[in-house]
Amino acid sequence: MVNPYFEKFKVRAAEIGPNGKAKFPVLINFFQEAAWQHADALGVSVPALMEKGHTWVLHRLFLRVVKPIEKNEVVEVETWPSDIEKFFTFRDMRFKNERQELVAEGCTAWVVIDVEKRRLIPVPDYITGGNFVIENNHLPHPTDKLPSLGEALSGPEFKVYYQHLDQNNHVNNVHYLEWMLASLPQDYLLHMSLKEIDIQFKSECVLNDEIVSEFQQLSDTEIIHSLKEKYSKREVARAISTWEER
Repeated sequence: MVNPYFEKFKVRAAEIGPNGKAKFPVLINFFQEAAWQHADALGVSVPALMEKGHTWVLHRLFLRVVKPIEKNEVVEVETWPSDIEKFFTFRDMRFKNERQELVAEGCTAWVVIDVEKRRLIPVPDYITGGNFVIENNHLPHPTDKLPSLGEALSGPEFKVYYQHLDQNNHVNNVHYLEWMLASLPQDYLLHMSLKEIDIQFKSECVLNDEIVSEFQQLSDTEIIHSLKEKYSKREVARAISTWEER
């Protein structure tokens, strides 16, 4: 029987933003570390899949912050595989503080690709046959198509350097979110806090790619984001974010 995986993380000074709270991407890093360790324990880590010519790729991530996380707080991440479909596996997460209060929750969708062909494949039998799915009151998985940008504003441009790459030899997904947030006006970031992000990863960014970050503000609290490769105009990620006043 597969059990949920738990891991504790202490929020360090370098992970705190100007508002004195943990930065949003920090939570995604915590989740990814816990998910990596759980996948390793289940025998389906990235290195294990690479031995078969496959690897995991994050397709979609939804994360909601319920309660701001302070410096030096210890956060426990709970994560578990929540569903499997033909082309997708789903992994959910909960974050609780030392008082066992829920501080964040979310869900993710993952795909498996053929490393050599860089193409999506059906979830292999050695994963579907593992009986990994845990029924654990998961959040509804986001399935709606994210809206495209209308009259977008362009923000800064980014070039992919070696330090942006992960074990799959492409840009780690946390950088996508960081690039999206970097396009927003500084005054907005100083007075608003990110509460939710729903992000779809549409294609890879690799070494020396140049990425343009664009956004469209739908309301005072809702923003659509898009990252595109500068020359081909290929969209690499799209997201919708929800904010609240500090």
